[in-house]
Amino acid sequence: MPPLQRGHEGTLREGNILTTKRWVLVFGILALICIGLILFFWFSPKGRTVTVSQDGETLYAIDLSQVQEPYTLTVEWDGGYNRIQITSETVWVVEADCGNQDCVHHGPLAENGTPIVCLPLHLVIQWSVP
Repeated sequence: MPPLQRGHEGTLREGNILTTKRWVLVFGILALICIGLILFFWFSPKGRTVTVSQDGETLYAIDLSQVQEPYTLTVEWDGGYNRIQITSETVWVVEADCGNQDCVHHGPLAENGTPIVCLPLHLVIQWSVP
């Protein structure tokens, strides 16, 4: 046990025990705040809106939580087309008449993945930023 020290007000207290207890309390509160923030962001609803844009203009903003049955959109540009499949879970290009088919090979739009891009048709499909 550390020796008792006389404080500047003339009271006795045990060394640095009180300051140690204060630091433990401060770090405990900070840890609880961090855990609370992590849980909040982990369980908060994710953005489920997809934007389909062509040449920088938004054609569709689709809230996937409102999709009851899967459906297909056809987007045309300069004689070409893309067929886009929409479900309540995700979106993907099922057919395109461009030569490289990069947008078709991209597959479904992933939650944290890259947007689907079709350069020949100036098409971008991505999750909306809240």
